[in-house]
Amino acid sequence: MQARVLSRLMAGLTVLCLPLCFAGCRTNGSTGNGADLTLYKEQQDLSKALAHYSQGLMLEWEHSLGSKALEQFELASKLDPSSDLAREKLALAALRLQKSDEAIAALRETCRQSPNSAQAWIDLGATCQLTGHPDLALEYYSAALNLTPTNTLLYLEIARLNFRQKNDAKAIKSLQDGLKQTDARQLFLAFARSVCQELIEAKSFERAVDCLQFVVDNLQQSESEQRQMSYNLIGELQLRLGEEKKAERSFLLATKENPPLPDSFVRLACIYLDHDPSKAVDTLLNAEKRLPDNSIILNSLGLIYASLKDYEKAIGVLERVRDIHERSGLDMTPTFYLTLGSAYERAGKLEKTEQVLEKCIELYPNDHEAMNYLAYTWAEKGIKLEKALEYVIRALDLDPGNGAYVDTLGWVYFMQKDYPKALEQLKKANDIVKDDPTVTEHLGDAFHSMNDDEKALYYWKHSFILDTENEPLARKLESYGVNLDALRKEARRVAQQADKNASD
Repeated sequence: MQARVLSRLMAGLTVLCLPLCFAGCRTNGSTGNGADLTLYKEQQDLSKALAHYSQGLMLEWEHSLGSKALEQFELASKLDPSSDLAREKLALAALRLQKSDEAIAALRETCRQSPNSAQAWIDLGATCQLTGHPDLALEYYSAALNLTPTNTLLYLEIARLNFRQKNDAKAIKSLQDGLKQTDARQLFLAFARSVCQELIEAKSFERAVDCLQFVVDNLQQSESEQRQMSYNLIGELQLRLGEEKKAERSFLLATKENPPLPDSFVRLACIYLDHDPSKAVDTLLNAEKRLPDNSIILNSLGLIYASLKDYEKAIGVLERVRDIHERSGLDMTPTFYLTLGSAYERAGKLEKTEQVLEKCIELYPNDHEAMNYLAYTWAEKGIKLEKALEYVIRALDLDPGNGAYVDTLGWVYFMQKDYPKALEQLKKANDIVKDDPTVTEHLGDAFHSMNDDEKALYYWKHSFILDTENEPLARKLESYGVNLDALRKEARRVAQQADKNASD
């Protein structure tokens, strides 16, 4: 506002100088030709007002908008209350001197004098906004909008202020009104997206959803890609809010667009996986029909098959992903190699497991997860223990203090029958990874190998309470006469307590 007002004043300076010069030449009395040049009071006030205004301008040029300039503009405004220019200069000077009340008062008077000037109301609203009076700013911007209903920037500024005050319904209404009155649809949608991004960054997810819904509601039929991305983001935000059913609906709407977004199918499958795994699989199979050879969908399908322990199907799908990448000349990620290697290992295909994970380590020599997985696989089989030891030590060098890796190191020592070293590392792993059934069982095995069956039984029992599905451990405990029903009862009690603690 300040720059605009200043340019208007500069433009009017030439016009003002002429009467000012004449005003300075007048005197009481008559001229030589007998004309009466006596100034009436109104004329004298106007002359003085112009003189003070001119003096204010000169002080402004010499000293910027200081208090002396403000003084002159105040005097000019009092002497000529009808002068919008004097009040605008007064308001500008007052703002520079942080005298907001004086600035607002001056501009209010301008609005009173010129109630049909939209620009006057805009100036007053902007001044209130700059000086921390958003409610007043909204009131005056609305008054301006009544006078200029096609002003796009006013709709946006009203929306912005309402969003900042968390009056989202009013903000969105301003955007909707703007859509009806102007042809700036893309500008309103872009503004709404930017506000949505700010809300997401502030973790105001519910408000962001409402903002995105405005975007979706005002997209045209041809804007399918934007609509599916918006629905997908709405679904993600609804998941963060714990609104799974609403998220499911949003992801479904995203999948109906053409072409569909692969991520939406994947998110839907993840929702279904917990309570209806077959529906999760069907969702991705249908997605694969609509988007053939899409590696995102196929990779997700392979992961779901693996989670359902259908390793042969998982391998078949993941091998397709590998083939697609190889044909396209694309590199596979360490995570992909680990997923495929794990599926091979679970399917009992040790040779392929080794090939895939060794390839991963060759391509990604700092991938400690692949090193640890292969080391643990060998330790479990009791083979290639020296190489397993080399890999797990390298993994720990890259990720010191990783409890799972420490457990692998202890287990390699155990399989090498170096029980003191095994016990030392497994104790350390148990300290790092609390209540892990595998680590706890391994610690029990180490104590058993050190002929301390009392401690061995203690850790085996604790491991079984943590994982009552461990059949080999169940047989081990039964061989020592342990009552498994009592342990299962204790396991239920522990699980209930954990659920209660989580809900609290």
